[in-house]
This record gives sequence, structure tokens and C-alpha cells, in this order.
Amino acid sequence: MKSTNLTIIQGTPFRLLVRVKEFNDVGERVPMPLAGATIRLQARLTATSATPLLDLSSNGNGITFGVAPGEFIIEMTGAQTSALNWGERHPIYQCEVVPLVGDIFRALSGKIILDPEVVR
Repeated sequence: MKSTNLTIIQGTPFRLLVRVKEFNDVGERVPMPLAGATIRLQARLTATSATPLLDLSSNGNGITFGVAPGEFIIEMTGAQTSALNWGERHPIYQCEVVPLVGDIFRALSGKIILDPEVVR
């Protein structure tokens, strides 16, 4: 997993398709099975901030499973991105997969850049 900065354009829908892979028994990269998994994404100003600025999950809150194996989609509506308000700061985020069996896997992490809405 490498650090990936996300740019969210305030006031417009946000959609990101994520594909996660793992190595099988013979060393080939294959789609990670996501059946029964929970996926969660949180953003905070700092790692020790108590309250998340953004909190999405596959439990009906902004993250859905894709059509193909190993895929999930992070989505927010234009109204949701319009409500984001952390100014010029760039919060950090992490997105992790909690499989039904096995270890938690960090799929994405980095900073979120909010491109402010000017025309309202």
C-alpha cells in the first residue's frame, strides 16, 4: 500500500473505485476476497484527533462493494461534499478492509485535499 492523496471537489459528487489484491499460494497477485468483509474510511486532522472529520463504511454509509472481486467504491453525494468544511487544512485518512477471517488490511491512506466550492 502506498500513500494516495485524495482530492474532493466540494459541492460535486465524489466516486473512487478501489481494487485490492493479494498474493495467492503460488505467488500470483489475485483479487482479494471481500465476501463478508467490512470496509471503513476515517479522516482526522491528526492521528490523535478524537473526532473524525469524515467517517464512511460499508455498513450503509458511503462504501459499497464493486461488481468484480476485490473491488469497492467510495462515494459521496454533492450535498455531502458541500458540507465538508475543514478549510485550508489537509486531514489524513486511512481506509482499511476488515476481512471475515484474517488480518486487517490497510487499502489506502494519505491526505485529503478539499478543493473549495466558490460558486454557490
